[in-house]
Amino acid sequence: MIKKVISVLIVAFMLTAAFILVRDNTGMILWAYLLATVGLYCGRWFKELTAVCSAIAACFVIIYSNQSVVHSIISIAIFLSVIPIPFYFSWKNKSEKEHMSLTNKKLREKYTGLLAESVNSAQERQKYEESIERIMQLYIIGRDLSKSVFMEDYTDTVIRALLNRTGVESVNIFERAKNEWVPLACSKNYQKNDWAIYMKFSTELDKARGYSIVANPSFSSRDTKTVYWPLKSENELIGCVMLVVENAYSQRYVEEGAIFGSQLSLGAKRVKLFQEISEMSRNDGLTGLYLKRYFMERLQAEILREKRYSGGFYLLMLDIDFFKNVNDKYGHLTGDKVLCAIAKIIADCSRPGDLVGRYGGEEFIVFMPMATKYEALSVAQDINKAVENKKYSDEAGNSFGVTISIGLSNFPGDASTLEQIVNTADKALYQAKQSGRNKVVLYDKTTD
Repeated sequence: MIKKVISVLIVAFMLTAAFILVRDNTGMILWAYLLATVGLYCGRWFKELTAVCSAIAACFVIIYSNQSVVHSIISIAIFLSVIPIPFYFSWKNKSEKEHMSLTNKKLREKYTGLLAESVNSAQERQKYEESIERIMQLYIIGRDLSKSVFMEDYTDTVIRALLNRTGVESVNIFERAKNEWVPLACSKNYQKNDWAIYMKFSTELDKARGYSIVANPSFSSRDTKTVYWPLKSENELIGCVMLVVENAYSQRYVEEGAIFGSQLSLGAKRVKLFQEISEMSRNDGLTGLYLKRYFMERLQAEILREKRYSGGFYLLMLDIDFFKNVNDKYGHLTGDKVLCAIAKIIADCSRPGDLVGRYGGEEFIVFMPMATKYEALSVAQDINKAVENKKYSDEAGNSFGVTISIGLSNFPGDASTLEQIVNTADKALYQAKQSGRNKVVLYDKTTD
């Protein structure tokens, strides 16, 4: 702006000098044209100067012109016609600026929109990347589950993997057995009983059809929600996973359950099938007791352990008296019922931690670790009396009863190897048979 003013002042000074130096009529006319030209030039900055200079130039033409009236009028018209030029260009410039401003505004809005779309795209891409990462993590968990064949390994893998995920407070795994929820594992073990009670009275789980948010247990924080993942195999409910997660992540884990639940279900089904096969290979199909082969393997391991810790144990050999007569008189189906009933009596009378097996035919075997002589005799006598008091009936309604003979042997008092302990217990059983049956006999070296 200062440069413009200085330029105008310089031009004004030059015009004034020319006006002083040129005083004749022709000079005044020329000066008037020069003034009009200068006014037009300065109109680029100050358009009003064009009007002022042209008006003054027209006046000079009127005063000093000695030409004809027509020529004077033409000159005046020329001077006056110059006046609109700077105003026109000023208007034109203003219109162009407004148009340019409007165009720039639209471009800025478009640019802002593109920036917003770019930000949204980046956010969406980040979400997709996070989703892919979560799915990959679930895939890795599923791959690890495929290596699990034991329930303890399965539950440990699931709990460990899910606890490492964002927002998960606790993981609890249940098995569905006989229309009841059986707790298999809880990440917070001290809450296991609380969860068992919650599952027992949580009727809404029976109505839940899929992965969903269910009522929070009373012992959970208000800042958390409980997500239910059913474990199904061929539309059969075999278990579930209960996740306690932060409120903000509840819906996310409902959605992830729909993705990951099938892998969990397949893993659970595989482990369950493996357990069933394992039980079939080690448990008697009729009585449910351990088979002789598995029992002897366990007994050998226990002998090695007892040698290290010197705890001692008792071994009971049991045989149903005259069982062949039962099969011959009442039939093998009735005989099988008797075997199952006596197997249950032996298992019920034994202590928790004792091993009970079917040795073969109508013979059974019981391993009692860390047992005193009194405890072993007491269990044997309880079995003897319970079997004697039990009554049976065949298909015709005939009632009958059976008895059982029991021989006991102590390790290491009576034997030091697997073969010896089984042999001494068998000898005690033989003594019980020889002395009248329906008896409990403790092995005695002096009678060997």
